[in-house]
Amino acid sequence: MGWVKANADGASSFESGVVRYNSSKQLFGFVRNLGLCSSLVVEVWAVHNVLVHAWNHEFRFVELKTCNMDAEGILRGTSNAFPRNTLVDDLRELLIKDWNVIIRRISKK
Repeated sequence: MGWVKANADGASSFESGVVRYNSSKQLFGFVRNLGLCSSLVVEVWAVHNVLVHAWNHEFRFVELKTCNMDAEGILRGTSNAFPRNTLVDDLRELLIKDWNVIIRRISKK
């Protein structure tokens, strides 16, 4: 299979994500209300869930886009945000699986 593109977005208390082929054909998406929490927590949940969905659907080449600089730092292992956090630990475990994940930070328009 080829590459898929995954976008994760956390805003206010809602997380959302979408995975699509390079041709822009949407494969699946989700939205979930997390309740009261910081925008970074919502973004990290969105990234985690979009990667879980991509892995479970057996996509092994993923370009992941996020607009949150702190979330990007967590993904790259350059941020100390949320030390000893189960969600971050799960996210890092996902990233070391046998697949190719490219992380890109994009500007929010």
